[in-house]
Amino acid sequence: MNLVRAKVDVTKLSIGTYWLLSVKEDGTMEGTPTTCPHPEKGWIRVVAPGVRYTRELNEARREFLPLIRDGKTDDDIDTLIRGTAIAKTVLAEWGNLKMGDKDLPYSVENALNLLTDRSWRNFLGLIEAIADSRAVLLDEEAKKAEGNSAAE
Repeated sequence: MNLVRAKVDVTKLSIGTYWLLSVKEDGTMEGTPTTCPHPEKGWIRVVAPGVRYTRELNEARREFLPLIRDGKTDDDIDTLIRGTAIAKTVLAEWGNLKMGDKDLPYSVENALNLLTDRSWRNFLGLIEAIADSRAVLLDEEAKKAEGNSAAE
């Protein structure tokens, strides 16, 4: 087994990766990795979860620990906890997003408003899926090794 195939680009871990956003006919969102923000299309920059994310997730859970222990949380609380941690640590910025016909500039406050609202769970789910996507984090050496392994 060639471990080089699993090596990630540390810079990408720190600064994140850019994703172009689209909404399919069924209303689900999808993201396509890109190397830089697009001047016209909606995009986000997502940073891989790390220690800051874990701390923020634990902090967001603290208020609800009695309910969590008793198994009495609901989807609204779950979305509030996850959305808070993602908005503060994983979703680093966005561009060219609109709410109806109004521009929606990036701010942590705007991210919190969206990602903690259960009606925007598609957006939260997309960001979580992107954050877990390891393929875009592979460094060039790993990509080359991956390409060579197809021939092996």
